Amino acid sequence: MNITSKKKYLAFDFGASNGRAIVGKYDGAKLELEEISRFDNKPVFVGGTLYWDVLRLFLELKVGIVKAKTKYKDISSLGLDTWGCDFGLLAKDKRLLSNPIQIELKTLLLL
Repeated sequence: MNITSKKKYLAFDFGASNGRAIVGKYDGAKLELEEISRFDNKPVFVGGTLYWDVLRLFLELKVGIVKAKTKYKDISSLGLDTWGCDFGLLAKDKRLLSNPIQIELKTLLLL
């Protein structure tokens, strides 16, 4: 592959306190990473439970996609990475029933 034919991949990393959108550019031998956006991930504490602010994160996801597509027209794929111990409850029709619950040590100590 030459420099103009690098494949581009968009990845989102949602962590406990922040998130980011990164474009990976791969030429068949070398992977380059470029941070496109970074944002705070501030959980919401309601009724003794810590929740992900999923609507805010969805907005940041859309912002990252727009920024990546504005700079790179040919994004090949999109991937998401989040904490493995957090969860959201879905209805039978796959609707999200509430904001996903954020599990972390501080939360577990409150339970």
